[in-house]
Amino acid sequence: LSAMQAAGLPGSCGLVGKKVEALAARGRGDVLKRLAQEHSIGFHSTSHSEHPTIAEELAPLDYFSARQRFVARERPGVDAVAKGVRAPEYFTQPGANWVPEAVEGLPDLGIDCYFTDSFNSYVVDLDRPYWYGEVLLLSYPVINPRPFGLDLPGNLHEAVRLIEERESVPGPFMVMLHPTELVTTAFWDAVNFGGGRTRPELVPGPVRSRA
Repeated sequence: LSAMQAAGLPGSCGLVGKKVEALAARGRGDVLKRLAQEHSIGFHSTSHSEHPTIAEELAPLDYFSARQRFVARERPGVDAVAKGVRAPEYFTQPGANWVPEAVEGLPDLGIDCYFTDSFNSYVVDLDRPYWYGEVLLLSYPVINPRPFGLDLPGNLHEAVRLIEERESVPGPFMVMLHPTELVTTAFWDAVNFGGGRTRPELVPGPVRSRA
């Protein structure tokens, strides 16, 4: 947040329900207050990579049952974000958890915007915003390969080059980095939730050196 504010970038932060609860439990009300002042706040699921993930839980269900289940399992996370920060304005799913039932279920959670991308959801980029019923769909191209951030700062010049090339193309684009990529050498959720299993005791990801 400090880095983005220093650069004059308005923030759009997609928050996991359990992350907001953890910040509150750890006495980080200062962070939650700063988040509440950001340009927009999104909902990034209740529990992200915990198993069963959204896609895993919904896969065996028929469409109507899956839609009901999506709303039921994600409502506590929406409530946590609303209580700890403010009501989220959009939904963005955790990686590989795009499910069609979410699109029709979002209005029941008070959300009317689905923000996704081919980078994480494996659906095609959209050329412009689209309405699907009551929900606005946004899916813009991502210009950085995955996982680009883990190689920073060694590929900083490449990052600048990719952005400068894209700036000459009309239309919006995204540069996508998970915050963990800037402080660890592996994704935290890959360490704790890889291989389809949740570790009984969660552990930190391998941390970069301070230098």
